[in-house]
Amino acid sequence: GYAEPPSKIVNGENADITEFPHQVSLQVQGQHICGGTILDATTILTAAHCVVDDNGVLGKGLEVVTGVTDYLERRSDNVFSVAKITYHENYNPNNYWQNDIAILK
Repeated sequence: GYAEPPSKIVNGENADITEFPHQVSLQVQGQHICGGTILDATTILTAAHCVVDDNGVLGKGLEVVTGVTDYLERRSDNVFSVAKITYHENYNPNNYWQNDIAILK
C-alpha cells in the first residue's frame, strides 16, 4: 500500500521549483503518495514500492503532477496520467530496498 504521510518536517524551508525542476508528485485521487524524477518528456523514475504492493501494480488512477512544490497546485496543464509502469523484475515488496526502482510512462 501507500506510505503514511509524515506528521511534520522539523526546521524545513519552503523550496522554490527552480531548485528542483525535475521533481514530481505522484498522486492518486489528488493525494500525494510518492515523489519521482523527470528523466525526459514522457519518463519518470520512482521507487517500485510507490507503485507495487503484495497484490501487484497500483497503477489505477496514478497521476504525475509537475512543476509544483505544493501538492495541491493541480492545474489542467501539469497533471498527467500514467499509461505504463515498469518495475525491476527482481523487486519483491517484502524486501523493499533491493531492486526498488520503477519507470513510469
